[in-house]
Amino acid sequence: MLTEIVDAALLNRNLYLKIAGCEEKRMMVSLFLLFFLAAFSAYVAKQRGRDPLVWFMLGILLGIFSLILLFVLKPFEGDHLEQKNKIEENLTPKYGALAEEIGEVSYENKEWFYLDQAHHQQGPIYFRELYTLWLDNKITPLTYVWSEGMADWQRIHELPNFINK
Repeated sequence: MLTEIVDAALLNRNLYLKIAGCEEKRMMVSLFLLFFLAAFSAYVAKQRGRDPLVWFMLGILLGIFSLILLFVLKPFEGDHLEQKNKIEENLTPKYGALAEEIGEVSYENKEWFYLDQAHHQQGPIYFRELYTLWLDNKITPLTYVWSEGMADWQRIHELPNFINK
């Protein structure tokens, strides 16, 4: 009788170990599936304009329901529109900054003053008029000119790229 009790106890122990081994495997599969769903939720959330870290956590807590919730909710475009606007704003060239970067001065958009032969200030005139005076030899390379943004009067030949214009 004692041997029967010992045999029954050993049998119960072996059954318990087999069941525990299966439960351990099931738990590992469940954890893997849970992390996969959380990672997939984060990926889908990022594609739909939502915070992936938050949705990863929700994926761990809610499992498949986080994915269902993501597909039910409309894509969040607030952050994407702001980011898109910032990117477009950064891509649009700012002429003044671009001209300074490449060392080019925009003469056409400024009003100019010049000193005539009697050293009287003339102007304001636009660049095309100043250039016409240059072509008509009414002003020379030694003529002093000034425009907004210049520290002091300069001779025309001292201006960068003036003659090439």
